[in-house]
Amino acid sequence: MPSRFALDRPETLKQLVYKRVKDLLTAGQLAVDSVHSASQLADDLGVSRTPVREALLQLSAEGFFEPLEGRGFRVRGFDKKEIEELFEVRRLIETHVVACLARSSANGALADLRAALREME
Repeated sequence: MPSRFALDRPETLKQLVYKRVKDLLTAGQLAVDSVHSASQLADDLGVSRTPVREALLQLSAEGFFEPLEGRGFRVRGFDKKEIEELFEVRRLIETHVVACLARSSANGALADLRAALREME
């Protein structure tokens, strides 16, 4: 059991690079189909290649980049089918979560949810 006085561990450099590159992706600052090397990104971020390479490999495993043998990593775009599937999965998960919450919610909270729904409609 962790002590209530335990220190928060700082994030690793790989975690920081991962977050920064993902932020650049989501902000549209890394264009779809653009190719980036670990060396180039390491220079841009002011860090060594190893945490950048590890972050790019993780992002590749998550589908954001495509590794190119000896050339670097290409930013992947998502086609219409992938986007539709993502929203379908979210719809299924979120609907299930709301149903579970509604079943376990106290009557007052459920009434608040119904009022909010009526207001949105």
